[in-house]
Amino acid sequence: MAVDSPPNRGWNLEFILNLLSIGWFFFCLWIFGIFTLWTLWFIFGITEFRVSQDSLVVVYRFLGFSSKRQFRGHTIQSFAQSKDGGENMDSFPSWGLFVIANQEVELLQRQPLEKSDWLGRVLADFYRVQFVQRAIER
Repeated sequence: MAVDSPPNRGWNLEFILNLLSIGWFFFCLWIFGIFTLWTLWFIFGITEFRVSQDSLVVVYRFLGFSSKRQFRGHTIQSFAQSKDGGENMDSFPSWGLFVIANQEVELLQRQPLEKSDWLGRVLADFYRVQFVQRAIER
């Protein structure tokens, strides 16, 4: 005597597990891709500063792609340096540089103290504004 199984209604466990596996695979690829691009940008990316009395233009270039931020010279209020690494598990002491204009925007990140200090002072002197060294931001 043969027993008929009931018709399969709804989602079965195998289909759900396959769907989750596929989703997890693409999620891991996405995370790996972001980490890889960030690492390549950190090593090979170029940040270019174009300075004039009228404006400060910051151009970020990487693999033929570029983006730029422009700040009008008369809106720049100050430049600030802030420690952004070297605490807890991060063994690389690093500093960031910010421009304070209509809003606060990070120009450099994870740089040695000498680089961000030098650039901050040069830009502050050029625009005749204040250069501030801030405490660690958390």
